[in-house]
Amino acid sequence: QQQNVSSMQSMMVDLVSSILDSWEERALKTENQEIIIDVREEMSRLTLSVVTGCLFGKSISTDQNFHDTMYKNVKSILKEIEQRLFNITGIVPW
Repeated sequence: QQQNVSSMQSMMVDLVSSILDSWEERALKTENQEIIIDVREEMSRLTLSVVTGCLFGKSISTDQNFHDTMYKNVKSILKEIEQRLFNITGIVPW
């Protein structure tokens, strides 16, 4: 188990570095103006990149089309689960 996690460590570091580099690029392009970073979305994308990279390989996690499609689908599924959980009082007989 430890060996598996260790083998994925460099990929995770690369993905985090990539996100930090993209934030730095956006900051440099704005030239001392405020930038807005949606941390929730960025961390969701990072998590998805790590998971897809660990499951399917790094080449899939960096494929932007695949990544965007997966992100939209996972986001949609999580929203549906959230709605069902919050509306469970209508299902449970009291």
